[in-house]
Amino acid sequence: TSIHCTNINNSTDVQLEVQLVQWNGTDVFTGTATVPPNRSFTFSTQNTTIYFDDVFLGGSPGTPAIYQGSGRILSSSPNVICTAQILDPLNYPPVFMEKLPLYTADGYPVGDIRKLYLPLIHK
Repeated sequence: TSIHCTNINNSTDVQLEVQLVQWNGTDVFTGTATVPPNRSFTFSTQNTTIYFDDVFLGGSPGTPAIYQGSGRILSSSPNVICTAQILDPLNYPPVFMEKLPLYTADGYPVGDIRKLYLPLIHK
């Protein structure tokens, strides 16, 4: 899984945090980054061939297995756009990609909010 976040602010750095949790709420990993203005960062569960992965969620070589887990993206600014993909990390271009829908904490599709929840994190 790769999560791409772009800071669309023209002048201010943004603090981002991606959290992954198990089905029972146990914290698996938290990745943080300071994203400069007009820059994108990629958080990945393992090294990918297609992207330059800025943050490995779980360290190298990658995230431990997550069973029916979830994740969320926290931002210090609403001026961040994020998307998530399931992909085959070993092929360029990836053999399989799927966009994950993003939801608010209340379960609604993403609008103008700072906390986003991923319905499922695949490895």
